[in-house]
Amino acid sequence: SFGKALGVTLEDYTASLVKLMLEDMGYPDAEVGRKPLLFNGEIYEINIFCGEPLTVGEVTLYIRDLDEARRELEKLQKRIEIAEKVTGKKATLKIFAVANTPKEILDHLKTATKQQNIKLIYGKELIT
Repeated sequence: SFGKALGVTLEDYTASLVKLMLEDMGYPDAEVGRKPLLFNGEIYEINIFCGEPLTVGEVTLYIRDLDEARRELEKLQKRIEIAEKVTGKKATLKIFAVANTPKEILDHLKTATKQQNIKLIYGKELIT
């Protein structure tokens, strides 16, 4: 709600960063934003989405513990699978963004995202 009051949310900031990343990858016309996807009668909100190349991302403000970190990464993986099934494409870029988390959780996220070929954005820094 704080971000909305200022007119910029963490999702907006992350979408802008991802757009720059895609431009650097050779996709100057990539459109990045939020997208609801209908799959098996359920609507899934994708925080960061681009159709070409297929890009899927999850954004969260704070992760307090290891269980929450695992749940958030599982949520991202589910959204990646859904986006791939709905679009018939393989995700080119997978993004997980978190504004803040304790150091031990950040260390876990660095390892887990690297293993899963996910780009980690922490605060204003692209980690992997």
